[in-house]
Amino acid sequence: MKLSIHHFSRASYTILIVILLLTVSCKSNKEKVEQANYSNFEFKNKIDEQVLKNYLSRSITLTFISSPSANVEEDLQFIQDIGAKYISRAITPWRAETDYEQATLKYKTVIDEAHKFNSDIIFETCIFETVFPNVDEVDIPNWVFNAFDLPAEKRVFNYNHMLFPNGDFHNHWGSGGSVPDITQLETQLYFYFRACKYIDAGFEAIHWGQVLLMGKDDPNYSSYFKLFEKVRQYAKENSRRGFVLHNAHTHGIKDKQNNLLFDFHCFPIRMRTPKGAQMHAISDTTPQITLLEEGYLDAIYNKSVGGITPSGWECNSLPYFVEIDNYGQDKNNLNIPGIEYWPWGMDEISWFANQPASYRSSWLQYAHDWIRETDDAGFLCMPGSRPYYSIEEDKNSWYNINSPLFKDDKEAVVLIWGN
Repeated sequence: MKLSIHHFSRASYTILIVILLLTVSCKSNKEKVEQANYSNFEFKNKIDEQVLKNYLSRSITLTFISSPSANVEEDLQFIQDIGAKYISRAITPWRAETDYEQATLKYKTVIDEAHKFNSDIIFETCIFETVFPNVDEVDIPNWVFNAFDLPAEKRVFNYNHMLFPNGDFHNHWGSGGSVPDITQLETQLYFYFRACKYIDAGFEAIHWGQVLLMGKDDPNYSSYFKLFEKVRQYAKENSRRGFVLHNAHTHGIKDKQNNLLFDFHCFPIRMRTPKGAQMHAISDTTPQITLLEEGYLDAIYNKSVGGITPSGWECNSLPYFVEIDNYGQDKNNLNIPGIEYWPWGMDEISWFANQPASYRSSWLQYAHDWIRETDDAGFLCMPGSRPYYSIEEDKNSWYNINSPLFKDDKEAVVLIWGN
């Protein structure tokens, strides 16, 4: 049989079509696998790295269960609408509860309601670097003593026994408000009790505040490792998915065996004003610009410590998110650029909330993209609800992304997460 050049051309064309179809099919299958990976929020007794990153990529600070909320039902609907998966600081007990039975019931009611429409959602509680004399109103249950192999006794927690023996940080937060010393057994009993009660309420994450402050006298942070081991065991036996995530404001803590203390890290976002910026008030056409920069002050970008995670996998850099933090206000420095830690003379959330709506939207997109491009381990925890200082009203107020005043921010978050 004699073949012409047309036969070869036809055959080559057919082969090319087959190759193209296979390429498209492989690409489509790869995209499906990637999409499945990014939409996976399942965990039990431990959490995989990709699942953890998925949660951090859909995180938002939304203090609404224990703080001002116009309507809890509306807040829950908001969570559903935007597709949030990790609710950072859902409660912020700076001055901790005393009636834990009532508080636990209140928290559990809201969390259970949220899980009716999405069982994946993680709610985070906080155990801050604070202790107040009202701990003396809380009875210590027998199971707390048992967890520490101590004989049970009928008594309340002792405020004075939680403090630094040398007087450090006594009344640090005002009269009666002190920083507890994690090396004190009474502090460990108290923190364990609180963590377990929060787990009973349905919280699956705990933010531990300024651990370096409370642990300044804790060699190798051994007291924290021992405490967390007990909390993790309680979570394994009593939490919804047998696992609770721990985080704190730190670049990382690990022991001599390279074991990390936390499941992920978090840190203030640390924006800075541009070099050469001039003092000016805010207007719709003149926002107070800020930038993110690797290596600025103590920023965490590309500095999150790696090691062996509590879930068993190893990483060079532990995943983390940054939050637009609140830490007070000094009106004397308003609108002044270049002050370290105080963008335009404000804390981070006050700076953000006071900017014009259009700039807030574009800045969220900028911050999200910059972090993802700069550090694969880093994510932006979206601002949702926290206290701030309102320049227009000249008073402390409450930033709420689910309010009419900040509706543009909600739309920006939906757009960013949608992409």
